[in-house]
Amino acid sequence: MNLAKSIDPHVKAIVEPSANYWVKIYDKLEEEGVEVKLSNPSGTEAIAEVRAKLDKLDARTLAYLLRGDLVAERYVPIRKNRMRRTLIRHRASLMKMRVEVNWIPLGQI
Repeated sequence: MNLAKSIDPHVKAIVEPSANYWVKIYDKLEEEGVEVKLSNPSGTEAIAEVRAKLDKLDARTLAYLLRGDLVAERYVPIRKNRMRRTLIRHRASLMKMRVEVNWIPLGQI
């Protein structure tokens, strides 16, 4: 059941990136058929100019920007490429760990 689309067929969502936490939320909303945009924090000056950084205020501002189609968006690769990038990053971190382990002097093991 597609809850968001059953409520309103024109549902849109905006996700603010933070580390890699946004990916799961983005993917789930996309699966539900919701039009999702990833905001570019450096391009969203309306939030940067606010003195008090509150999540509720940020959410409200992002909603207004989304409603007016004024969101500075970040590029989001297709899901298959996001998965590939994740695998490549993980492999690179494993290779880095392998090199670090190989460089430990034998007297310290």
